[in-house]
Amino acid sequence: MEIPEAGMVVLVPTDLSEASLVAATYASGLVSQAGGTVVLLRVLSPVDVEEGVAEGRPVDRQMDDACVEARWWFATFVPQASRRTARVEALAVPGHPEGEIPAVARSVGITMIVMPIEDRRRAGALTGSAEVVRRRASCPVLTIRVPTPAVPPRAGR
Repeated sequence: MEIPEAGMVVLVPTDLSEASLVAATYASGLVSQAGGTVVLLRVLSPVDVEEGVAEGRPVDRQMDDACVEARWWFATFVPQASRRTARVEALAVPGHPEGEIPAVARSVGITMIVMPIEDRRRAGALTGSAEVVRRRASCPVLTIRVPTPAVPPRAGR
């Protein structure tokens, strides 16, 4: 990835979910106003990477495919108004999000990490990966609270 010379560099870890879309939309709006780059990060789980290799897809091809998919997702789902002037880069790495997100942030020179957390109505408490990333990151971590998807009632109840 080419590191920008000026402006914010905002890392958005994404699994291409609706929750990640909220974070990507917020980050791209912020970068569009302030100038800079949104870096989409896909962290490929070791199990998925191993399965891909077993299917004949080398790791570097899996990472290239993940970057292409992230760029497509961003261009397709992040509203045009939010991304109008944001420069976008995509990275993919194998590993576990809790370790890879802070490591990528340090190595690339990230200004801020923006990531979603589920709204579990626990005031002041971060959950899961976000808490670990917040503790390990060398830059600010902005968490965007997203509603926890409603679980439909089970049939017969």
